Amino acid sequence: MSGKTIGIVIPTLNEEDHIGLLLSDLENQTIKANEILIVDGKSSDKTREIVKKYKNVKLIKSKRGVGHQRHFGAQRLTSDILVFLDADTRVKPNFIEKIFFYFGKHNPDIACAYYLPSSKNIPIWIVYLFFNLIFFIFQKIKPSGAGAFIVVKRDHYHKTGGFESKHTYDDIHFIRKAAKTGKFIIMPFCVFVSDRRFKKDGIIKTTFLYLLLSFFFLFEAFDQANKIKYNFGHYKQKADKKL
Repeated sequence: MSGKTIGIVIPTLNEEDHIGLLLSDLENQTIKANEILIVDGKSSDKTREIVKKYKNVKLIKSKRGVGHQRHFGAQRLTSDILVFLDADTRVKPNFIEKIFFYFGKHNPDIACAYYLPSSKNIPIWIVYLFFNLIFFIFQKIKPSGAGAFIVVKRDHYHKTGGFESKHTYDDIHFIRKAAKTGKFIIMPFCVFVSDRRFKKDGIIKTTFLYLLLSFFFLFEAFDQANKIKYNFGHYKQKADKKL
């Protein structure tokens, strides 16, 4: 996609164990991002100090709330393509190169990829593979993905109104909303996410929670889904250094 620019938004809240790894991944890309913006929700650990070590990364503060932080960041980027990543996501060196390739080839308005855990825990891998299969099968009917990685054309983002912080599950709500008025694809590569929720809350409990939420998402009952308790930032786990 000659001439196109790419900007990345990463919301953070007490991510000192993860944010440096992701920023190092982005620093080592075959094609560099034009903008990288960290939107911090008033972290009380060393998150901001770590971010400041990366000279090509801009840090801004925001009120807490991942949906608000994502939208707050998106409003401040000028790039043609907006990428949203969670702070505990890991990406390969050709990550941005692949985004440009698949946007140039298929010209989507919004896209996701597949999600795999960064650790080698086999039961957790099976859970992720199952949900990736569901995403693939239903991508034309009920486009789905996760806030760990969403990419969207900037014009389309603003046309749809962006993330809405009133929804606990602002990521899937945004994907559904944006896909209704634009072209959605799942790009055939993977990003790697932390499995800390599975390890903290347990594999069975977390899998059941995701299945329950999937039922609500199937019928786009986002207001009802808000009533399901979903903790954020309640875990403290060292990141996996290697992919």
